[in-house]
Amino acid sequence: MRIADNYISKSFLFNLNKSKMNLVGLQADIATGKTIQNSSESPLSAGRISRLQNQLSNIDTYSKNIDNGLSYLSATTKAMEGMQTETQSMIDNLTQAANPINATNLPSFAQKLKLGLQAIVQYAGTEVDGKYVFSGTNSSSAPYSQNAAWFGGAADTSGSQSIKITTGTEQKINVTADELFNSVVSQTGTIDKASAKGSTIQNTTEIQDAAGVKYSAITTYTKTGDNAYMMQVNVKNSDGTTVTSKQSQLGFDAATGKLTSVDGSASRRMTINDQSTKLNFSIDMTGLSESTKSAVSTKTTQPTNMLNAIQSIIDGLNQGQLPTDAQTKLLADLNTNIIQKMAEAGGVQNRLTSTSDMMQNQQLELQNLLSKEQDTDIAKTTIEMQSAQTTADILYKTSAMLLPKSLIDFL
Repeated sequence: MRIADNYISKSFLFNLNKSKMNLVGLQADIATGKTIQNSSESPLSAGRISRLQNQLSNIDTYSKNIDNGLSYLSATTKAMEGMQTETQSMIDNLTQAANPINATNLPSFAQKLKLGLQAIVQYAGTEVDGKYVFSGTNSSSAPYSQNAAWFGGAADTSGSQSIKITTGTEQKINVTADELFNSVVSQTGTIDKASAKGSTIQNTTEIQDAAGVKYSAITTYTKTGDNAYMMQVNVKNSDGTTVTSKQSQLGFDAATGKLTSVDGSASRRMTINDQSTKLNFSIDMTGLSESTKSAVSTKTTQPTNMLNAIQSIIDGLNQGQLPTDAQTKLLADLNTNIIQKMAEAGGVQNRLTSTSDMMQNQQLELQNLLSKEQDTDIAKTTIEMQSAQTTADILYKTSAMLLPKSLIDFL
């Protein structure tokens, strides 16, 4: 059977072009260091490469989050170590002040405690990357003012600073001034939205003034309309006498039942700040909502504002009065609480460090898999390219003999 010259020529040109394409591809693999130049070359490999790159990108993001979190926690822990040192020094100074031989020297101990209080407030103002670490979500403002004679007001230092450390996992990295020093009564639970207008629900929480004197904070919710309530707080002493009170209007979302406003604002807090009675505490209603039943529980961070408690001790020493047992206990409790928060922060640091180590191992494994999938084996590819080049040279020589001549060849 006769094979046409045209068919031989076309077949040869096809193989020649294929050889040239193979040679160009091998050259590109060596030049770029990658075996896949376009996803169309190998859709399966391209898909695997894309998934591996996404995983590596996520790990890189999480690793940066963890590094930032560790830096944040390191500054927080160092500040709390300073606070604890100052608090322990105050306890030691008060022990010395209680010695009868120092009865006439109490103002000097007051000065020592004042310096310690100023140092604690300074530590509470620690910043990292322009953020006050103890101010909660209100990180643009310092939690306290230096040299204050009374630490009151309505500053909200609550809220979590969290970072994402793995897919679907977040970690709280901050300790708030609320957790350390402030007296915050959290109201958590539900109020029956079907209750009649004028119906009430009540709870009682024990609080203390700056001198350690105990009071009862009685909170009453009275329904004033659909999704609306009046919250009344009466603070009574041991005789049942109301020493201070405050009320706020609460509004709830009719659809979701969530608290939407306190006195028309987005705040979720009521603060009682009465310097005359040495009372300073806040009631946080973030966890309050409307539902099908009434059940509200309370939890208190500290029995009183601990910085005011220290200031009360200082005032007493300046007047020649030793602290009461209740005041001494408040200071000891503050010291214990700071140590506990340091331990919690240390636990979070350990978790982040362990997670970081795990991330590094995963990163190495993924990089190895990605390298196997896309990186060029330079030695092997060089040999293949030399072989392809030799084949191409032979085809070029053969083409001179196989391809038909034209008039152009004789011009």
